[in-house]
Amino acid sequence: MMLLTKSMLLPLIGLGAIIEKSENLRQNRLKVMDIFVADYPQGLEQGRYLAASLPNLPFVNGEFDLALCSHLLFLYSDLLSLEFHQQSIKELCRVAKEVRIFPLLTLARKESPFLAIVRENMNVLRLKSRIETVNYELQKGGNQMLRLLAFSS
Repeated sequence: MMLLTKSMLLPLIGLGAIIEKSENLRQNRLKVMDIFVADYPQGLEQGRYLAASLPNLPFVNGEFDLALCSHLLFLYSDLLSLEFHQQSIKELCRVAKEVRIFPLLTLARKESPFLAIVRENMNVLRLKSRIETVNYELQKGGNQMLRLLAFSS
């Protein structure tokens, strides 16, 4: 898990629209990767990058306002178990007030078979979930994210 600073997110602003040409996507990814690689040694030294892995994170409850999980959960439903998904999402909800997970499709571009089960289980844990459409689509049809909030939020 890598944490990005605001300055590193600036190049991503242009990626909000759907990228239609694969070469544009490639160029944008390379640009962002170059920025990250250039910043990594200093960021690591300053403690801006921390190595951690789901489903157990080394952070205290509510340490973050927002946790983002991109291109891991749901995408690899054929490789990562339902239990891993549930534990990981519960852990993200423990450390952050809001959690956003994108995309909701598997690698086969089908809705993850875990999505409905996860949402039902999060409701039992008193977390509200909603699916929101975003204007970014890397996979065809993959333009939705799951947003989780505590009921008090």
